[in-house]
Amino acid sequence: MTYYSKNFLSLATSLAAIGIALTAQSALAADAGETSAQTESSTDQSSAPAASTSAEEYGDMVIVTGSRTAGRTVYTSESPIDSFSAEDITRTTKTDLLESLAVLVPSLDLPRTPGSSARIVRGPYLRGLSPGHTLVLVNGKRRHATSTLGVGGTSAAQSVDIAMIPSAAIERMEVLRDGASAIYGSDAIAGVINFITKKDDTGLTAFGRFGTFGDGEGKTYSAYIGKGFQLGEQGHLYVTAQYEKRDRTFRGSPVPADILYYFPLNASGNPILPRGSLTQPTLPAGATPDPREATRDSNASQIQGESPYTTKSLSADLGFELSDSVRLYSFGTYAERDADLFNSFRLPLRNENVRAIFPDGFSPIRDQKEKDFEVMVGLEGDIGSWNWDISTTYGGNKARIGAHDTVNPSYGLDSKTKFYIGTTDYTAWTTNIGVKRAFDLPISAKPVEFAAGAEYRKEKFLVHAGEPQSYSCGGASVLDGPNAGMPLTSYSYCGSQAVFGYTPDNEVNAMRNNKSAYAELSFYPLENWSISAAGRIEDYSDFGTAKIGRLSTRFEIIPALALRATIGNAFQAPTLATISYRAQVNWGTYIAFSFPVTSPEALALGSRPLEPERSNNLSAGFVATLSDRIHLSVDAYQIKVKDRVSLSTTIRDAIYPGSGALLVSVGLEPDAAINYFINAANTRTRGVEAVLDGLVDMNDLGRLRWSLSANYNRTKVTGLAETSPVLAAFNVPVFSLADTRNLENRSPRSKVVADFVWSIGKFDLNLRETYFGKTIRYGTPTTIPTSGPYAGMREIGYNIGNLFTTDANINYNINDQFTLSLSANNLFAKKPALMPVPLLQPIQSYAYDESGPVSSDGAFFAVGLRAKW
Repeated sequence: MTYYSKNFLSLATSLAAIGIALTAQSALAADAGETSAQTESSTDQSSAPAASTSAEEYGDMVIVTGSRTAGRTVYTSESPIDSFSAEDITRTTKTDLLESLAVLVPSLDLPRTPGSSARIVRGPYLRGLSPGHTLVLVNGKRRHATSTLGVGGTSAAQSVDIAMIPSAAIERMEVLRDGASAIYGSDAIAGVINFITKKDDTGLTAFGRFGTFGDGEGKTYSAYIGKGFQLGEQGHLYVTAQYEKRDRTFRGSPVPADILYYFPLNASGNPILPRGSLTQPTLPAGATPDPREATRDSNASQIQGESPYTTKSLSADLGFELSDSVRLYSFGTYAERDADLFNSFRLPLRNENVRAIFPDGFSPIRDQKEKDFEVMVGLEGDIGSWNWDISTTYGGNKARIGAHDTVNPSYGLDSKTKFYIGTTDYTAWTTNIGVKRAFDLPISAKPVEFAAGAEYRKEKFLVHAGEPQSYSCGGASVLDGPNAGMPLTSYSYCGSQAVFGYTPDNEVNAMRNNKSAYAELSFYPLENWSISAAGRIEDYSDFGTAKIGRLSTRFEIIPALALRATIGNAFQAPTLATISYRAQVNWGTYIAFSFPVTSPEALALGSRPLEPERSNNLSAGFVATLSDRIHLSVDAYQIKVKDRVSLSTTIRDAIYPGSGALLVSVGLEPDAAINYFINAANTRTRGVEAVLDGLVDMNDLGRLRWSLSANYNRTKVTGLAETSPVLAAFNVPVFSLADTRNLENRSPRSKVVADFVWSIGKFDLNLRETYFGKTIRYGTPTTIPTSGPYAGMREIGYNIGNLFTTDANINYNINDQFTLSLSANNLFAKKPALMPVPLLQPIQSYAYDESGPVSSDGAFFAVGLRAKW
């Protein structure tokens, strides 16, 4: 608790406790007549249809996120919140909800992570914090996490895979841009994303789209259908089916001409060893190149570009009035995704290749087949003046990982070319119960609203080993070439190349439970002044108990201007995968090991048990109505996070000379690499957000809806983990400068979005201009340069931001049933900066850094057709 204000926490929890006492007293004296301010059915399960998002109605849109108080709107909320309708989602031209969010929310970024599973499973960076710091809800209920570790390129993130939620099922999205852990539990450090599902009981909607990048690659096929059914006079059922398929793109550079694919030939025509290294082989003096060099495929290295995938999903939303006072509600999703991830090209002459199988080399492909599901069922109703809600949610994600177009060279001709790598499996079962009511008290100018409840969650994380040949050593030798007969005993020659299998030692069977209780109280000292307090106690079976509080307020100076502010704290336990994950990655010339923090290897290097992340946040701003149709909101924020969890520095002799002895001391080869999870740093994020929106009625020229939104933030590391004496003796920092700078610069410093929607006659025209500010990246070269502008630099920084992108969309409403759309994303094909030469792989002549919000794929064009009956 030394990191927080104990006085604040005491105040928040005391206010919640007072609410309980006042409520109990009021309940004894209450009668049915006191329910004039009674809230309707659960705010988490509000079945009211989404309002139009025109500027004149936007401020009156009732929201259900950020407070359990009924009737609050986007502009009367005590915290900054955005609400986007299904129409807004459609207008982004994205069928992936995560990509829609990145378009619509200025303070949310979606960086890419080439060459890792995070390329497949991405996550949102809200207010500059990692995906694991944003809580995701569906209909107000916590969504389960993915089984993949490292979501969004943040090594410790095991967050929700939003792309597995079908966009066809969503009526609207609400994004709370503020900490809310006291209301919803851990994870809500940066904010909350709540998806509200469609609850139509009639109608049929169908949609199809085809798109491609400007060069014809990356063809994308999308389709969905949604149908509502009326269940008598008491209920509804809304079901959807959705499909999306994307082909791959190639954005890599040709292999440099001086890099040999095949062994050079001596004067007798026999193959000999090249000059240089096996990763950068060149022609030695007096030798001639193999004739096959003239017809080789110089574009064989295909690690850069979009990964191909196919996603299929189903959803159902059910609601039924069991009686006048009891309602059944349920929601479920099921999704499957098949995706491929290309890895670095293996040259034909390398010892890692079995030339009898791949005479021209190979590009290993990681294939990931996922199944994702969630089922939620609940009851809500009224007893006297009280509204109650009880629900249970069970969901999970399983990823079966494989590899193909690769070999295990240590098995020689007996090597497979397709491997089962292993399976990761995560499930969560959450049950909660809540009550709330409103009542009159003399201390409040408006009815006081009180809510309380409890939650129990059980998590389980499993890792299953792959087949033996995916990780074992077969004992074979090099079969041909100048190195014929050389034993392939080094660990880098064992297992499937690039995608190393999970060994029996990597298997995990971890579980834990979490119990929590909360209370929330909202009251009005004056008609124009609201105060809300929330307190929560969380108890993890593996990390103990934490007390969380939140205090927020809104003061309306005049009807057109209001101030608002929030202060709160949060607690987040390391994920099960972070605690227990163990893996190896075969980089071709060496093996990189990731060990659990409690493993003998990590302990020998000075690791310490992981601590929970603890945070506090403060935000303040104002909301102004400049005219009936123009609104402005500005909010400043500060978020401090203590003990942020991340992977340590990767310890490798090529980067930290002499550290190979450390690796040998823990039983590894001297040219291997090792890292493990640590509480790496304390950070402070400060920023400001602004949203200005309006509506112009141009009579015969139609209506123009416009918005200008911006976010600026900076993250600063305010403290670093202490390097152990073992590492310090070899001049190895436990968290390097490059790691520190990347933690500080994961998101662009600024993001500005100007959006215009012009509706005239049967046409809707949408133009969106987005500016991504300075985005700094730091990389560690494979070998420290000895000459040139980067000589002696262990960490190299460069900017991939300062980019403008333009999106355009035209909708033509053919009639009441059919709408034709034409769209262009990144119309002018803007691309990120090229990487510094020392950070390139030996077989690259150039490479775009695709870890930012803009890829190197260029412009994307699409045509779509929507039908409604």
